[in-house]
Amino acid sequence: MELTYYGNALFTVRHNGFKLLIDPYFSKNPKIYSPKAEYFDDVDAVLITHGHFDHILDMPALAERNPELKIYCTQRVKKNLDRMNMKGGVYRLIGVDDSFEIGPLKVRSIRSTHIKYDFQYIAKHAIDPYFYLGFFKAVKTAREFSKTPIDGECLEFLIEADGESMLISGSLGSDDTIKHPENVDVFVLPYNGRWSINRPMFEHVKRIKPKRIIMSHFDAAFPPLCLDSKPQRFVDFMKIHDPKMEVIIPEYEKTYAVKPEKEYISAASL
Repeated sequence: MELTYYGNALFTVRHNGFKLLIDPYFSKNPKIYSPKAEYFDDVDAVLITHGHFDHILDMPALAERNPELKIYCTQRVKKNLDRMNMKGGVYRLIGVDDSFEIGPLKVRSIRSTHIKYDFQYIAKHAIDPYFYLGFFKAVKTAREFSKTPIDGECLEFLIEADGESMLISGSLGSDDTIKHPENVDVFVLPYNGRWSINRPMFEHVKRIKPKRIIMSHFDAAFPPLCLDSKPQRFVDFMKIHDPKMEVIIPEYEKTYAVKPEKEYISAASL
């Protein structure tokens, strides 16, 4: 399996010629090259972790171009997409602890929790002059948030194929009552939403015991409400507390093999 990063929580997973897209949000992210929907015309299916706009915004454009595109999501996500007047797409509704196949990929859905913003994170936004320079954009972004509630419905996915495994989350609150898969080859770790996030994420990593970590959701995908989370802080934290753990801050459009010995250079020609 191969992972390619496109900013925020958007990845594609490729295996044996099959291409799965996870959490389609790209057109409004200033950190990437802002592709058009046709860039993803070769996608075979879409998998969605939860219904916030920064995980589903570009789903209507993808479905319009490919009305038969299979969309694996919860009922809550479907409701949000219906509110966005999405046309096209073929839903495959899923819930917690469902096991299913998407092409050659075996997938299991796992209950997850959404990160809860803390006071320090909110205060940092409040004193950031960039927030006020983009005040009207912030109001518009907040309105988009209000249109796409998740009502506590948030999933993460264990994806497996040919003896390789990855655990991928779109947002991650720290809930030690949830039983997560352990010893996966790759854990995709979202890193946004709290000021003091390193210690909770470290405790979460200790529970999962992955072989390596690829970070996500760390860029300022929808400024000014979302600030750059400076993921290098977590890399440095892990060097102190678990120096053997490989933590990757992925580059945009770069492809990473689930097994390190299969690393690839660029996704530009894929």
